[in-house]
Amino acid sequence: EGASTSNQVSVSSQRERESSSAGEGSQGTGSEVCRSFDSAPSHHPEPSAEDWSSSESSGTSSPSPRDLTTSRRPVLPTLRILIDKVALDHSRNLERAYFSVSLRGANGAVQVPAQDTPEAVQRVNRYLIMQHAIDLSLSNVEDISDSAVFFELKYWKAKARKVSLRAWSAMPLEPLLQVGGPPSHVWEAVTGTLNLPLYAKPLDPVRRKCKRMNTKAFDLHVYISGVP
Repeated sequence: EGASTSNQVSVSSQRERESSSAGEGSQGTGSEVCRSFDSAPSHHPEPSAEDWSSSESSGTSSPSPRDLTTSRRPVLPTLRILIDKVALDHSRNLERAYFSVSLRGANGAVQVPAQDTPEAVQRVNRYLIMQHAIDLSLSNVEDISDSAVFFELKYWKAKARKVSLRAWSAMPLEPLLQVGGPPSHVWEAVTGTLNLPLYAKPLDPVRRKCKRMNTKAFDLHVYISGVP
């Protein structure tokens, strides 16, 4: 709220538009590579080309996030990630469900250690209502090329008396950042809603074998913003 429309997350692809009815669809049967920006369209308008390219009005070139990863080390912001809710069959069977949120590099190595949210606040039909936020600091990250934010849905497995992974998702980091205008080119977090697919366990840190739990749905609903 209060952010300009040029700072908002949005995605467009014909496949995603056709699958906008979250919560419906067949179970996934195969694996896929999930290293791209795999998200359903948000309600925000498309960002303009000015967000990611040069500004003609100023006559100066604004580098992209990938440009800066190879030139000079920028000061990265802190992302505030609000996990709103997640749709899941048999959600009532998950005791003490919560999310672990981390950042991993292209090789799967942890760049920012996992932070755990509090447990789900309630269950409504297929939804686990989370409404918990965590702040993901990027200040110590050296290289964000092909990095991704990981969301791991965990729960308490009473019979085994241990915490177990139920499902996971991942979102590439670079689309969540934008470079501000000259002269500083300070990095900023974008603001917007993400609707992400859920993948079946086991977790794949390199995002090469991702089996969607629901082929047509984007079941994880997240809101991204920067920390003031």
